[in-house]
Amino acid sequence: MLDARFIRENEAVVRQSLKNRSYDESVLDRFVELDGRWRTLTEEGNALRRQRNDASEQVPKLPKDEKQAKIAEMKTTSERIKMIEADVKRIEGDRDDLLLNIPNMTDPSVPVGALDEGDVFLRTWGAKREFDFKPLSHWEIGERLDILDFDRGVKITGTGFYVLKGDGARLERALINFMLDLHHDQGYREVFPPAIINRKSCVGTGQLPKMQDDMYWIERDDLWLNPTAEVPVTNLYADEIFEKKQLPVYHTAYLPSFRREAGKHIETKGIARVHQFNKVELVKFVVPETS
Repeated sequence: MLDARFIRENEAVVRQSLKNRSYDESVLDRFVELDGRWRTLTEEGNALRRQRNDASEQVPKLPKDEKQAKIAEMKTTSERIKMIEADVKRIEGDRDDLLLNIPNMTDPSVPVGALDEGDVFLRTWGAKREFDFKPLSHWEIGERLDILDFDRGVKITGTGFYVLKGDGARLERALINFMLDLHHDQGYREVFPPAIINRKSCVGTGQLPKMQDDMYWIERDDLWLNPTAEVPVTNLYADEIFEKKQLPVYHTAYLPSFRREAGKHIETKGIARVHQFNKVELVKFVVPETS
């Protein structure tokens, strides 16, 4: 999340970054408006507090008739300060919500372009295989081998879900174990966190509020289904400060992951865009120099 002071001092740069992303600039306009009101009210509140403090020192030295007038003036000042403090708190909340919706700065090396049109290929590996026949899609192969069943996934839950059967289920389990064992051998410590996450954790890793519509929400408890194990693993250390000597910390974790991605499974056939999938995640906590 960008710091409010950074945005305040670099508004033009932040705006250009939003333009590069084709991102709605109104979020920055709203931030600038609220931040201006926040600064104006904060300055007024500070001035009134100084005025009240000065008056408090003067009151004991004043004649009785002037003393009562000054006390009445202080009361009016205190009431105004309370109003300002309430407004500042409300504006801070609205401003912080906006900060969560302003994306990070784009790297200068990234080309600017619409969707895939501006992509630059830096390197490729191997050669694309050429076939002398029309190859089957992965979902056609899976259904022919009876290891992939979309109809029963729809029957159990709905569109965007599928069932792995037989060797398909065994292969999925084997791949998860293979990757976890591989990363263990590479020095990652395995963890197995909850797959249901609270709001604070989702905000902490940036999933909320931006990706709220693509996440599954348990409304009664205000909890969220895991969108990627990065969220619970990163939040293992939320509100904690590492000593430099404790770093690096490497973790790997497997969790089932859930994403609504409304409509996207219709656009993409097979198991590439679905609502539930398995994922082995890697998370490193390191100093900036080695990130």
